[in-house]
Amino acid sequence: MNTVGVVLVLSLSLCARAAGLHLTAGVPNVRHLPCDSTDAEEAAQVAVDHINTQHHHGYKYTLNQIDDIKVLNRLPFGETYILEVDLLETKCHVLDPTPAENCTVRSLPETKVEGDCDVALTKVDGVFTVSSFRCKTSPDSAEDVAKICVGCPHLIPLNDSVGQQAITKSLHKFNVELPEPEEFALLEVSRVAGQFSTLIPTYFVEYAIVETNCTSLAAEDHHDHCVPLAPSEARHGFCKASLRPGDHLDNVTVDCDIFPAQGPALPIMANDTEPAHPHTVHYHIRGSAGHHHHPAHHDFKTHGLGFLHDPATTALLSSESAEAVPPVKVKRQVMDQVVESPSNAPSAPSEAPAVVDAGVGVSLAPPVVALPFRLCPGQIRHF
Repeated sequence: MNTVGVVLVLSLSLCARAAGLHLTAGVPNVRHLPCDSTDAEEAAQVAVDHINTQHHHGYKYTLNQIDDIKVLNRLPFGETYILEVDLLETKCHVLDPTPAENCTVRSLPETKVEGDCDVALTKVDGVFTVSSFRCKTSPDSAEDVAKICVGCPHLIPLNDSVGQQAITKSLHKFNVELPEPEEFALLEVSRVAGQFSTLIPTYFVEYAIVETNCTSLAAEDHHDHCVPLAPSEARHGFCKASLRPGDHLDNVTVDCDIFPAQGPALPIMANDTEPAHPHTVHYHIRGSAGHHHHPAHHDFKTHGLGFLHDPATTALLSSESAEAVPPVKVKRQVMDQVVESPSNAPSAPSEAPAVVDAGVGVSLAPPVVALPFRLCPGQIRHF
């Protein structure tokens, strides 16, 4: 075996050994499943459910398509599944108890948000468990939305000043006109959009709220003493509002759904003994002329899905997400070439693209391995 082959095998061996994977004859023991197979569907659903439980801000996601699935043997038993899946943002906030599969997917004119995720799962005794995932979320651009809907609102930063005014006024109006005395405070800014095709622009905001220990009357005089109730006691809500700059409070529209105190249960992070809750509960609304403390991370347009890092399997993931730890490029590219299907594989070794190790600058020509035909990507569920 030449030097290039030795380097290739060692790279794969180290990566696989860390994850307990089985190698034979220097080539990973990899098999492919059709992306629409029952096994692939089950693994993908476990992956999406897990990602949603780890996602503490913004909206729930649902499966749109399975792009690829690889299965690797583990030692001493079980298998590792490596999935590439496309997700779509729904209209259900993460605090909404509605199951993600029953949530409406955000439409194209409303600026859909996609999540491209790579997920590593172990399967032991027929049970799937997610060990790592890495996601990249991206909304359609204003230009893409304009191609299908001229004049439709498009996303603007979550900390936009006029958007914040819309939240302040609409939440104040909600608290004043709520038939109940309880005061709700802003928990999170979830979405801000602007429609600028008319003479007077219109702003559309969506945000989560939480019940405090104050009544609306007490909040007027002692707002600094108002704090959110404990997660097990507080009702949470999700509000949508619209506003035009200069609108009087009477012209502000707001529509809120309030969820029961015992549902939903907030997500629990690994190694946590108490439910995790968003980090934005520390700022409060001070009526229609109040202030906000804006978290520094609110200068983007959507809440990213993030990642879960397990050193044993993360190196096998292939996402190029800017929201996650940098991928290990050599292992990603080598693995892709080794397990490539005949329909996409180069016709001869001389035509194979080079694999470049960014750390040492060495170009490696990956071997061409013929594998049975596989049916991927899978069906598209939405668009």
